[in-house]
Amino acid sequence: FRDHHNWHFRSAHFTELINAIESIIRYNEEPTDDTDLLTAQQIIHILTLICTESNEKNELLSDKLKTILHYLDEHYTENISLDQLAEHFFISKYYLSREYKKTYGITIGSDLTARRLSHAKSLLRFSDSSIEEIAALCGFADAGYFIKVFKKAENMTPLEYRKKW
Repeated sequence: FRDHHNWHFRSAHFTELINAIESIIRYNEEPTDDTDLLTAQQIIHILTLICTESNEKNELLSDKLKTILHYLDEHYTENISLDQLAEHFFISKYYLSREYKKTYGITIGSDLTARRLSHAKSLLRFSDSSIEEIAALCGFADAGYFIKVFKKAENMTPLEYRKKW
């Protein structure tokens, strides 16, 4: 440890971890009756630091995911890609995709589609807008694609849905 200082992870508690490891080394260079107890105390301290770090990272990620969720609430009608989200929120698109799915149980793409379809259903029920207008208002660039996605999700076309309601 003293010779190499090769760490395979980075920690917010880096200095404290180094101090704890150096204390263990010092205790064991000149063992006393208390060496085992003092070593165990430092090991517990190291494990506590590592576990605390994990919780802090999880809280930061959770806050970031909540921010992204709020962003999607506000911007779902816009053309949003995973690359744009990752760049906007300074996070790897692969990590974002995996953690979003793990946290919310749905992919970002599926979530966006669900939001858009929910808005579309509301517009179909409570407005006289055309299918093309509704598609555009809900973030679908193409009315044909909107009809296809809607039919797949609802087992009926948007016009059939409108008539039913």
